[in-house]
Amino acid sequence: AAESVTALKLEQELYAAVVGQPGLVALQYAIDRLFKKSLGKIVEESVRGAVDDFDTSTISQVRKLATKAVKSGDVPPRLVAARVYDVGPDALAFDTDVVWESELAVDIDLYGKGRVLGLAKVPVSLRKIRFAGTLRVVVAPLTDVPPGYGALLISVVDKPAVALDVKVAGGKITS
Repeated sequence: AAESVTALKLEQELYAAVVGQPGLVALQYAIDRLFKKSLGKIVEESVRGAVDDFDTSTISQVRKLATKAVKSGDVPPRLVAARVYDVGPDALAFDTDVVWESELAVDIDLYGKGRVLGLAKVPVSLRKIRFAGTLRVVVAPLTDVPPGYGALLISVVDKPAVALDVKVAGGKITS
């Protein structure tokens, strides 16, 4: 327990600022606009790539997955709070608490193998993907030439809460 208290104190010393939802109004405004223009498309491309590149070799009854359609919808993630860290003059780092009650819709064809599924193509539908968690963004190194940084690293700080509705061959599996 003492180690946890020490870790919390050390983390608090790193904070340069803590911002609640009222302080995120301008950033949320930007996210709302960017989601409809470009961020939604980035989400769609990322999901499509993740599904199409999914390694099915460890799943005995699945030969491959293929994305049929991905639609991000119009509901952007909601920023709840942010913490900015002082990591020195050559980098930026911040955590953002995010809640996303998405309209994301993913349609996948699952191609079977083996005795049970044989060569069947089974439609899988993912809807209403929900996410609540903390994203860490590190921008480093900061540079003198556009765009002003070398890399943008985004990671999930802790295990997020994720939920979704799944239908397989038209039958609802989860909600």
